[in-house]
Amino acid sequence: MRDIKASLNWITDILKELKIPFHIAGGLAAIAHGSNRELLDIDIDIPENKFDLLKERVNGFIVNGPSHVKDEHWDLLLITLNHYGQVIDISGAYQTKIFNQETQEWCQISTNFLNSELIEIFGLKVPVISREELLAYKKILARTVDLVDIEAIKASHLTQLQQFIEQYNFATLISQENGNMLVSHVPIILYRDLGEYGTLAWHVAKQNPHAKSFDGNENALLIFHGPHSYISPQWYKSYPNVPTWNYAVVRAYGNPQEITNDDLINDLTQMVMQQEKNSNYVIPNDYMLKLMNHIVGFRMQITKIENIFKLGQNRNQEDQEGMILGLLNSDNGLSLADLMKSIQIRNYKQEE
Repeated sequence: MRDIKASLNWITDILKELKIPFHIAGGLAAIAHGSNRELLDIDIDIPENKFDLLKERVNGFIVNGPSHVKDEHWDLLLITLNHYGQVIDISGAYQTKIFNQETQEWCQISTNFLNSELIEIFGLKVPVISREELLAYKKILARTVDLVDIEAIKASHLTQLQQFIEQYNFATLISQENGNMLVSHVPIILYRDLGEYGTLAWHVAKQNPHAKSFDGNENALLIFHGPHSYISPQWYKSYPNVPTWNYAVVRAYGNPQEITNDDLINDLTQMVMQQEKNSNYVIPNDYMLKLMNHIVGFRMQITKIENIFKLGQNRNQEDQEGMILGLLNSDNGLSLADLMKSIQIRNYKQEE
């Protein structure tokens, strides 16, 4: 019976020992990035000039190749292994072409091992093709399995961003009016299921310039700031290095619209309930209505959402562990260390 974890550990240990650059691609990469489809084979990309070196070490497990393979979807250098029932396909990274279903032309895949992300799969931290590169080539292939993966990966990523917004929900609101920049700082509540990406709600004081700035047509940006910290080069295992700054932010765009008093009451109630989960404190309605005369409420359906998580994902495992240890021992790095562990470690459990 095949053992995906054992086979993944076996082949990645060999690649590391031979110092061959690689990353996980294909179905296993899709699963690592949020798809829940069945895994058949393990797909790995390596440089074409390393095939001969690898061949010497895995010769007893080769069932095909190394050889040039071209079918209706792929044009690549390929070696196929069978490790005790588990198929492992190892492809060339730099000369692979895929067939574009839309243009009906062959196109080159862009591969950059420096963009790979270290993700935990079966308890093993392995380099995985970046989410952006994976989605890019799956969009071009546009097979049924690719379209299923794309939707699942996007949904998983959106959930992660929505969780970030809910955790770090004090946002910076930015817009422009008559050539002037307007900036406010507002607590936010998120309605996940209103709109494609969700809807954000907030309020400002009536004397705030933003109170009269939105009619549903003006553009606005909300920035959600997560933890951040200085990263010392002394924390890395590798040498030499330079200091840097790690941080995480999410940006949401849309066209805010002023809301009715009924919606504002609902939003304020939701916000209080989120913050006062186990409280029996009751705000009298007449008192709330009196204070509402001094504020204006808005909602914004998110039309675009993006994130920048600069968390050292391109670093090797030893450097990442060194960063996390350094942050845990620093004065203000605990939150960032926790975020780095949660963002980079994603588990895919093999079913029994």
